[in-house]
Amino acid sequence: MEGATSVWYPAEGGGETMRFRDYAEPLEQYEAVLHARRLTDEQIVEMFDRRVSARHEARPIVRDFQVVVLAPAKFLADQAERAEVLASGGCVVKMLRN
Repeated sequence: MEGATSVWYPAEGGGETMRFRDYAEPLEQYEAVLHARRLTDEQIVEMFDRRVSARHEARPIVRDFQVVVLAPAKFLADQAERAEVLASGGCVVKMLRN
């Protein structure tokens, strides 16, 4: 996903429920990082299955919002929860990914 950008935004509903695993791409590489951080297989599965606040393809609220750009992250999952909090607080968040 070289040069990809992910976007979070305030939404009024709709969309598909997401889980943390949706942020952990490429899944095998992120799992290896978590193992290196000494998480067990059970802890990793629990983390990946956890629901997150964001919803895939949710209906955006149509009005002006502040835009926040987050620095590139190797793994989307490393900053995804920060992006969710900012979006739920009324910001459009763009995360550049290398």
